Amino acid sequence: MTKNCDMKEAFEPNEINWDYNQFKLTNFTKKVLHFGKHSSLNFKDMTDFLSEYSHIDLLVIKSYYFFSKFLLDKPDFKIAIEKMGFGPHEFELAFQFKNWYQKLFRLNKKLQERYESTLRKLKPIKNTNLICAQVRIGDPGHIG
Repeated sequence: MTKNCDMKEAFEPNEINWDYNQFKLTNFTKKVLHFGKHSSLNFKDMTDFLSEYSHIDLLVIKSYYFFSKFLLDKPDFKIAIEKMGFGPHEFELAFQFKNWYQKLFRLNKKLQERYESTLRKLKPIKNTNLICAQVRIGDPGHIG
């Protein structure tokens, strides 16, 4: 799924099964919409928007903008978002990434055991503080 990394070697599906190879998708419909300054995508009337795309199985909205705030500013969308159980701060992108990650992934058994073993060594007492940092210098051969 990513360069030189098969996610299945480290992760397994958690609440949402992301391993699309397990599913036979016949007649699966996908629509990609672009949202930006010069796009024709219009969120003015949520009822029209949802009815226009209700027949699509997967609707992808690509944007250079964080449009979650934009959706919250629209009264119809704000009501729909709150009905889904999200408060205004929970619909922010940072919260959603964390939420999606937790719903999608969990370490496989082998890595979970290694993680717990390493954590016991790093934090021998339960209330020990663990302070860490990560420095990423890029992939081998990657410039930039």
